[in-house]
Amino acid sequence: YVQRLFVISPGEKVEKGEALLSVYSPELLTSERELVTLLDQRRGEGVNEMTHRLIEAAKFRLHQWNVSEEQIAELEKSRKPQETLALYSPFRGIVAKVSVSQGENIKIGDTLVEVVDLSKVWVWGDFYETEIPLLRQGQNVAVTSIAYPGRIFQGTIALVDFFLDSTKRTGRA
Repeated sequence: YVQRLFVISPGEKVEKGEALLSVYSPELLTSERELVTLLDQRRGEGVNEMTHRLIEAAKFRLHQWNVSEEQIAELEKSRKPQETLALYSPFRGIVAKVSVSQGENIKIGDTLVEVVDLSKVWVWGDFYETEIPLLRQGQNVAVTSIAYPGRIFQGTIALVDFFLDSTKRTGRA
């Protein structure tokens, strides 16, 4: 279940590592408890190959839940399973879509929150057919936009599409 939403609408800016939502799952709680039990068992028995493999398998299951290394390390240290799991933004960006609401039941594979990484943006430009021979892959370009008056964005041509639009007689890069 979505326990709490920290972002609610598209267009919100998020930083890398910022919490997007928290979820509650009995299966997740069971996986955390399993890891804690195995860690306690290892402490009592000493280092045992089988216990070591079971601990690694329990950590792998937690990774499948998108539990970070830091969260697993905290669980190993505190030995206190958390009722909820916070899911964090993997990068700085903009929320493109929030597909769930607070309290909603979710399942594996559901898209919860989409965050768009705007550190690199692809821009297609249309060029007249006589300008196409002047364009080269790797060439530096400056792009302006009406949406951002006075700003100049620097970039590099990654691809020149040599197929022309027969109506407009333009190609794209």
